[in-house]
Amino acid sequence: SPLLAERKGRPALGLAALSQLERSLPARQSAPALYALGGVTAENAAACLAAGATGVAAIGVALAPDSAALLGALGIAR
Repeated sequence: SPLLAERKGRPALGLAALSQLERSLPARQSAPALYALGGVTAENAAACLAAGATGVAAIGVALAPDSAALLGALGIAR
């Protein structure tokens, strides 16, 4: 972390790093959950899942006054 946006002076790792990590994990039945966090938005949440994330942590966006786009992109109804 962070995956898609710089945070606290740490550079973003990027989707390629997420994909590489996901490929290095054992089969999903025994693998730990792999969540994308850091810069996840409605526009890139699906790309995180496609890159191998089990889920996304989009706390800042989810708590924002207009979180409908992100929640809709993830199939979450409020």
